[in-house]
Amino acid sequence: MKKIIFILLALNLSSVFAYVHTGKIVSIKIRANGVIKVELDTAWENTSCRTKDWWVIKDENSTAGKAQLSLILTAQVSGKTVEIDGFPGLGSCIRMVNGGTKIGEDIKNVSILNE
Repeated sequence: MKKIIFILLALNLSSVFAYVHTGKIVSIKIRANGVIKVELDTAWENTSCRTKDWWVIKDENSTAGKAQLSLILTAQVSGKTVEIDGFPGLGSCIRMVNGGTKIGEDIKNVSILNE
């Protein structure tokens, strides 16, 4: 019973450490290596794994990555506010590396907000 309570508590607390960013999309850039980076119009604090205000689609070739890009493009064209959150914990900045420095956070979820 103690193990079940601990697991449920740990799962619940993991969402507390997720990084959430709300704003309007100001730029979408596709790099030569296929990495898609997104920047919002609002600043946010640097995390332990990134030093810039960029979000990165973790796998642009996956079904989820294609859906995320579609939603991001829709939000930018329509001028809607989005909420993007990343993966909590270590290893959430695996795609965007510049000279060994991780500078972009991997996207976990994208939502278009009603305004």
